[in-house]
Amino acid sequence: MLYAIQQMVKKLAQTINDVRSTADTLSSAAEEMSATAQSLSQAASEQAASVEETSATMEQMSVTIKQNHDNALATENTAAVAAEEARRVAQRCRKRYWRCRILQRRSVLSTILRIELIC
Repeated sequence: MLYAIQQMVKKLAQTINDVRSTADTLSSAAEEMSATAQSLSQAASEQAASVEETSATMEQMSVTIKQNHDNALATENTAAVAAEEARRVAQRCRKRYWRCRILQRRSVLSTILRIELIC
């Protein structure tokens, strides 16, 4: 029975580690997405400035680039929100992980005490 509890504790610890790792990966991906969106936004702004200096026949191109710029800013904002949420989730996962570790240790100690009382 103690072996089964130990195996359960190991599996629970592994699951918690997997969740934490996934949350960290999601946070990194969201941050990369935010950086890419910011880069796209800057590039779109530079393109918009160049197009305005060209002839009137290029006006449609300027409008399209402005739309790309707005979309990139919206994407950047969304990615920043997602990155912040991923950071919060990762933090909650870390807290839960440590709470579970404490509970696991208490459970193991409680089991050992019960076994010692039986013996």
